[in-house]
Amino acid sequence: VEQSYETALEFFLRAADKTSMYRDSFIECYIAGCGIDAANDIKLYRVLDRKARGGCRHAREYLKEKASTNAQAAYRFSRYLRSQGDALAQEYFDRARNMGLDNQRNFPICAYCGDVGLDVRLCGRCRRKYYCGPTCIQKAWQDHRHECSRS
Repeated sequence: VEQSYETALEFFLRAADKTSMYRDSFIECYIAGCGIDAANDIKLYRVLDRKARGGCRHAREYLKEKASTNAQAAYRFSRYLRSQGDALAQEYFDRARNMGLDNQRNFPICAYCGDVGLDVRLCGRCRRKYYCGPTCIQKAWQDHRHECSRS
């Protein structure tokens, strides 16, 4: 197949057009090109969240598009919005909770007090447990230190 710059540009513009029937194919090719496993929702949206925070417009648009129907995408898009200081972050976070994200295993619930919110973060050492902040980490440390490792 003969390839040319004009042909490539034409297909890119078709794919980038939101009304185009080729848009999903372009996004899928982009995801595959990044080496993301599209079958794993949690990993897919985590990687797209990182890429969106890094300034990738395609990842940001894909997250926003999927946030209306997918709880993981809504949660990750809320994190992206929070990183940008956008007031809509809480709205998308609440949307993710209403879709049942809090029943999934990686939803951010503080391991000490059970608080749920955008400010809950992973343990900086083991990256396995979520905590509200330094206070909860200190209070939980006696129990958590036995399972916490840098692995």
